[in-house]
Amino acid sequence: MTAPSCLSRKTIFFVLSIVYSMGFFTCMLMTNPIFKPIKIQNPNIHKTLDAENISVQPCQRYYIDMGSNIGVQIRKLFEPIHYPDAPVLNIFSEYFGTQDMRDSSAKICAVGFEMNPVHTNRLKSLESIYNRCGFHTKIYTETAVSTTSKEMTQFWSDNDFYNHEWGASAMYKWPEQINNTVLVNSIDISDFMLKHVIPYASTIVVKMDIEGQEVKILPDLLASGAMCHIDLIFIELHRRMISDSNTLENFDLFIKSLEYSLKNSNCKTKISYMDDETYNRDDHLDIGNCLKNSG
Repeated sequence: MTAPSCLSRKTIFFVLSIVYSMGFFTCMLMTNPIFKPIKIQNPNIHKTLDAENISVQPCQRYYIDMGSNIGVQIRKLFEPIHYPDAPVLNIFSEYFGTQDMRDSSAKICAVGFEMNPVHTNRLKSLESIYNRCGFHTKIYTETAVSTTSKEMTQFWSDNDFYNHEWGASAMYKWPEQINNTVLVNSIDISDFMLKHVIPYASTIVVKMDIEGQEVKILPDLLASGAMCHIDLIFIELHRRMISDSNTLENFDLFIKSLEYSLKNSNCKTKISYMDDETYNRDDHLDIGNCLKNSG
């Protein structure tokens, strides 16, 4: 099933003009080793992570959690009462209603992506428990959002275990990362959105906290046409990951151009730089809490 087109000629022109203006910038990204994660070709990965072979329950409203870490933002969506004063709650209330409007009848789906294999067991437990509680949840573990599903990506830990390695990335930045690498899957996130989310959704909210990979994902969402179907993207920009001053300048120009173009087109997408790191350790609430309430 293909996504319905909502792009006017003006929006198409805006998309193409931004993508064209990204040409030099994209070239720099691909030739700068900071922005070229080590990848190993693996044809078998295509069979498991190609968007054609992925199944997500159709919903009317979607929260897409790119960079789930231990799943705290998904918990804030479905159990907001336990995360008072978290900044993201205002966003969730605006787009998904109050907590009593987010039960199984609301047709709200949370879809997460997390590359760190250390978090796999917890995230799979959370996914299972939430579905038993009526919260439609799917979390792709050991999976990096990318512009392709045909490669495996090298994962670099930041060794900040107290904060659940919240700075782990597919981009090499610090020398201490070198002995803490594993291979993880990658998924073409634009293709995934176009095939499994956009055809069904009336509302899409995306969190993007992917430690520098936004320099690839944002242009790809734009070029694919997926971006203009998204209501809100709240994103943490990781400028610290960019060591080359020319590359950093071009990335900043792209962000400014993107903001301006979104405001001056019929593309509904809004960009927010709200970064909610509250309750990041999530050590105050058992992940099975909703089962107690439902029982």
